[in-house]
Parts: sequence; structure tokens; C-alpha cells
Amino acid sequence: MAVKTFKSFLDQLPMERKEKIRARADQLKAEMTLREIRKFQKCPQKAIAEHLHVNQSAISKMERRRDMNVSTLNAYIQAIGGELEFIVKLPNKKKVKINSLLDK
Repeated sequence: MAVKTFKSFLDQLPMERKEKIRARADQLKAEMTLREIRKFQKCPQKAIAEHLHVNQSAISKMERRRDMNVSTLNAYIQAIGGELEFIVKLPNKKKVKINSLLDK
């Protein structure tokens, strides 16, 4: 029985299907949890905790929250070397960046 690799499977798909798969993969990469972003940045919870002057367990809890203050989220993102931006998408309009929520 021949072993079929995932790459050989993909290679046999029609181009239209491959494009849909790539688009969905790109979409999934663009949507990450805080934990996934931190791991992507290769930043341990302990380093963020030290930066924010809290213990590591507080960072673990923060990563599981569904809701938090903008200032807390901004501090977390800055601790991993990022910059937080808020973009508003309105129907039939260009995207708008909100700049009044964060200290610049």
C-alpha cells in the first residue's frame, strides 16, 4: 500500500480548490488568541508578567479572558513587542483607524 503525503494530495486538487484552501488558511492565521500571538512571538508568560509587574498566573488568566480593559490589552501587546490598533469596518465605507483609545 502506497503512502500518500498531504502535499501530494494537495498537488492533485483543482487550482480553484487550492486557492480556497490557501484563503482559509490565511484567514485562520490572521485570527489568533492572545496565547497564540504570544507563542508566535516566542515570548514566555513569565517575561510578560515581569514587564507588567504581575505574576505568571495573572498572565495565564488574562489569556483566557473574553473581556478586558483596552489599557490592559494594550499593555499586554506592548509587552510582547507589538502595537495595538483598532480598525472599524463600516458597510460600504473604507476602514477607519480609531486613535483616541490608546496613548500615543
